[in-house]
Amino acid sequence: DPDQPSRVEHSPAASVDDLPQWMRESTELLLAALEHSSDDAPCWTWWGEPRTCGAVARHQVQEAAMHRWDEETAVGNASPVDAAVADDGVGEFLEIILGSAANTFLGSVSLLSDDTGGEWIVGDQRGPHAVVRASASDLVLLLYGRLPDSAVEVEGDAALLRELLDSADTD
Repeated sequence: DPDQPSRVEHSPAASVDDLPQWMRESTELLLAALEHSSDDAPCWTWWGEPRTCGAVARHQVQEAAMHRWDEETAVGNASPVDAAVADDGVGEFLEIILGSAANTFLGSVSLLSDDTGGEWIVGDQRGPHAVVRASASDLVLLLYGRLPDSAVEVEGDAALLRELLDSADTD
């Protein structure tokens, strides 16, 4: 039922020492569920549409990429998010996290990936405009609040970029 999350009997980790094994088991449960479902099979999602197994699989790739980056940053050696994953992550962020909030801008923001060639335009192109250039990794990390605005090149109305970032709920 895509309207209700399904429940799987899976007890929480008993201690901090048990967390790695618990995470492996949790990942195996998720992978098994996704491998036995078609991409277009109905599935509960916390974000609403699209409510499919393929959308959940796509989002889990993004979750894993962000958490890997966070963990590496915590120990001081973060490597960029894989370019293809990051490129898809920008699109997914705009579709799922930003969603209809993009329709409220009184201007537009163009996000340009200088390593993948990805290009996304958010907002009303008839108003003021900002162009943001960076690697796909830096763009997706910026969108998810991992990098500051100063980490990317911004031309035009920088306030529009701030508006875009502030309108997305990434908590």
